[in-house]
Parts: sequence; C-alpha cells; structure tokens
Amino acid sequence: MTVRTSDTKLFLNEVLVAEFRAASEGLRPDQRAQQAAAQLRRVASDAKPSVKARGENRQILMGTRVLWTWTQLDARAAETSLSDLAKQTVDRLERARTLAPVAKTLDTVVLPVGRAVSLGLIGSQVRVAALQAPPDSGIRFSLGEAGPQATASKVGQYPIQIRWGSTELSMTLTVLPYAAQIPATLAVDVAGAPASAQSVRVAVTRAIELGVVREPGAQLSYSLGSLSPVERGQVRTVPVTVRATAPNAFEQSATMSIRVRNLGSLFQPEQELWYCNDPENVTQFQSLFMANLRAERPARILYHHLNAMRQPMTILVGVANRSDKPAQIFQILGDGEPHLNPVLVGYQAADRFWTEYENQSGVVLTIPPQSWVPIVARPLASGATMSGLGYLRLLPGGPEQLDVKAFSAYTLSLSPQIRTASTTGQPWAYVPPLSPESIFRGFQPDPVHIYPNPFRTEEVKFEVGGRFTFIRIGERAIPSQVPDRFLSGNFGVHYTVRVDLKNPLLTPAQVEVVFVASAGYSGGLFLVNGQYIRTKLLQPQGEERICRIRLEPGESRSVTIQTIPLSGSSYPATLAVRPIDTMGGPGR
Repeated sequence: MTVRTSDTKLFLNEVLVAEFRAASEGLRPDQRAQQAAAQLRRVASDAKPSVKARGENRQILMGTRVLWTWTQLDARAAETSLSDLAKQTVDRLERARTLAPVAKTLDTVVLPVGRAVSLGLIGSQVRVAALQAPPDSGIRFSLGEAGPQATASKVGQYPIQIRWGSTELSMTLTVLPYAAQIPATLAVDVAGAPASAQSVRVAVTRAIELGVVREPGAQLSYSLGSLSPVERGQVRTVPVTVRATAPNAFEQSATMSIRVRNLGSLFQPEQELWYCNDPENVTQFQSLFMANLRAERPARILYHHLNAMRQPMTILVGVANRSDKPAQIFQILGDGEPHLNPVLVGYQAADRFWTEYENQSGVVLTIPPQSWVPIVARPLASGATMSGLGYLRLLPGGPEQLDVKAFSAYTLSLSPQIRTASTTGQPWAYVPPLSPESIFRGFQPDPVHIYPNPFRTEEVKFEVGGRFTFIRIGERAIPSQVPDRFLSGNFGVHYTVRVDLKNPLLTPAQVEVVFVASAGYSGGLFLVNGQYIRTKLLQPQGEERICRIRLEPGESRSVTIQTIPLSGSSYPATLAVRPIDTMGGPGR
C-alpha cells in the first residue's frame, strides 16, 4: 500500500482519496494532509474504511484507527453536505485499498503535442511499473502529481505497454495537434500623420491572420476592441487574446503582443491615375486592367464595375512580385460595399479612401518573391456594382516594379480562402501570398487607361455685386499616355480650387459655394479649408451648399476647395459661387 501527499491532496495507491480545503485545530490544509498520511501509513493493509459521527463532525477510520475528522467547514469548502463528503471519502478509500498493484482507468488517452498528460494509471506499484512506447513515437514518460504521464512530440496513434511483475496491460495514446501555433509577439508597420485607428486595425488583423499557423479547418476568434491612432514615429503594443479551434485538434488560446510601428510619412504624390472601368459592365470572366507599379512612381487606382452576367462573379485586383527580392508597398484603399446603386457604391468608396488619404494613413504590405496578394476581392451578384479608390507606392529597397492586374472570375473557381476573405473588404489581411504562375501568365500592361499627373488646379475670383462664378469639375479631360485619348469626366482626378472672394460694398455680405449635380444624379465629397464635407446624393440639377462665408465691407478672403469626381456619379458637375440675399436665398 502506497501513501503520498501533494500539497493539500492525499493519495492512496495513486487514487486521490481526500483533498483538505479548510484549516482545522490550528493546522493548515497541507498540514492536515500530511498528518492524515502519517496515520494511513500505520494501518494494516486489510483494514477497512468507515465513518463515525462525533458530535457535528465525522471521523474517517481505517479499522479502529482514526485517520482524520471532517467538519462543516470542510463540507462547505467542498460544496457538499458533511454526510455526503464522509460517504464519498469511505468509498474512495475502499476502492483504493482493493485495487490491483497496477490498474488502468482508460483504454485510450488523448493528448496534445508537447504537453504532459496523466495516463490514468492507479495502484500501489504504478510508480515503479515499466512503460514502453514504439521507439519512433517520440513519446517520453515521467511521474507527475497524478502518477505516470506521457509527453508526445508528434501527431499519431501509438500502442503503450505497462508491465509490473507478471502483470501486463496495454493502452493507446492518440496524439493530436493544437488548433494553431500562436506566437507571443508579432510586428507590423503603418504610416500616416497620424496612422488612423482603421489602418492600425487592418494591420493588426493581417498580423494575426497570417502570423498564426493553423491546422486545416482551424477557426480564429479574437476581439481588437477600441483602437486609437498611432502618431508619427510612435511604437505601440496591442495585446490581443486569440482563440483557435479545429476539428481533431486541441483548442489553443494565448495573448499575443502586436508591435505597431508608425514609419512616419511614406506618401509621395501620385504620378499616374489608373482607370479601371473599361468595360464598366462586365459580361464575361476576363482581364480588366494591367499596369506596372514602378519604384518611385506612386499610382492612384480607380476601379468601378457592374456584374452584367446572369450569375455571380468576383472582381479582384492583385499585386504580383515576380522578382527574387521581397517587395513592400504602401497602400491606402477605399473599397465600397457592392450595391445595386452604382452612385452610392462609388460615393462610399471615395469617402472611405479620402478619410484615410487626408492624413496619408495606410499600411505597409510585404509581398515575398514570386508571389501575389489580392488587395481587392469583391463578390458581385448579378446587377451589383463594386467600386474603389486607392493609392499604391512601391517602396525602395526591393524590385524595380510589380505587376498589378484587375480581373473578373467565376466565384466558385476561387480558393475557399479567397472566397471567405472576399466578404471582409480587406482580402490582403486574410489571404497569404499565392503563386502568380496562373493568374499573371501572359501579363501585358495596357497604357490606354493610364493617365499621368492626375491633378487639376483651378483659380477663380468672385466679387460681391458682380456675376456668379461657376467652376466646372471634370470638364477639361486629362490626357492618357496614348495620344488622342482623354479621360471624360476626370473620374478620380484630384482637384484643388482656389476661390478669391472680395466684398467692395459698404455693407457686410454673405457668400456661398454650392455643389450642383448639373450632369445628373451625383454625390460630392469636399475638403473646404481643411474641413471635410459630404453632400447628399443629389438628383439631376439638385444642389447643396458646401460652405458659407461672411465678408465684412472691403474684406477679401480666399477659400481652398479640394474634390474628386466620384465613380458612378455624373460629371462634369458644377461649383457655383454666389451671394446670399437677406431672405436666405441666392442673390440675383
């Protein structure tokens, strides 16, 4: 008969027979366990356990020897009644006393790779029994608190032999992986003044989704909570608790530390506008646009397509690094939710883009050699439109150029990983780098829809008492790289309009600047002296004031307005500068 303690627990023949949770008669719980073990070692091996009432307490005996006494405090600590606690103890002692020298409680033990797990062996001789596993199994045996235990180094199913004297037992160890390997730390880079909370969120998401190594079918769950912007040059650590589950694997949960570094300003003005809108109505699975992103030639990309097929499709934009060097791009993306209203989705995309672009806030994306990453993937029902506006810059230190391709694809032909990621609006954060061999085979850039210098500057004057001033946005089309090709409507072109106002009168005057949907159903987004303004979606000839200025007698003032013609909207549109009469309407 073997007796031992482990802290406050008492074992007989490797069976847990009692756990002392409360102090009694001046003894701590662990001291009570040691005292009970000393009494138990003195009893004869054929002595039988019993319980005896002593006042409100219950004595536990083996034969005629009192081993210890259970009190009401013990029962409350065990969350049971005193009589039940005493009965359970006697049952355990009797079971442990009558055990064979070596016995098993399980035929199969399931354990994860790398963690010691009890084999469930009991009996007076289990600590000296011989345990044997196949030589190539990578299984190691040791003694733990609950007796013999095993630690496995690789997945598999292994037979185990247990021998003591003439006793031979067998059991099976089934070794399963953890659902994921969750690293303790990861690092990501963002940029901006500051890098917005949204940029931080998608960068951290990508670090988790691509940095956690998962078993097939594994699912991750985590919450990023509320994140705040990261100032230029600042480094911040974001703790994230990640839980992973998978079929035929052990759940894994750990808290990661994501180091977010703001590299400062990586923005350089765009050298080109890539206009991905031909065809706008996509009637087949095809290439839609191809261009090279070259070092030190940042590009603005506009894409806007409607699914004109009778079946679902997915439209993707991929960036491929077909060199032998890793590449890094700085990207700012505004991607609209697909919608049956093409004006709404174009408006939404530009809004998401500009709120990040204003602070030059984006993420740094690393693309390994000989791989591509989908930066856009939008599933489209028949008749739905997808739209986006983005900024891409290939950072120095890597290859001289990358290949960028937009294309439509049969949704079910895409990998499950891309199909799942396409519902997030940020597929690059979820899809690991892929081989470019099939997607980018026969890649040939088309210069027709590449427009250099996508900026326009307008300067106008308005004097109170004179004629109204009108600025036509999208009227003077910018030229393509190809001779005699122009961008009608200047969609995606960045306008900066300076309006010089003067009031020569002897009385104060109110002046307004109004956006007019003069070419049809449209919306407008504006920066007016640094203030961000969103208009409603306006019906043809509808208008909305974007700013109002009071001019004192003899006062002159300038207003700077920035805007971009929006995909889906009707351009040219008009900005009207005019006085406001005393009745609140426009002057005459």
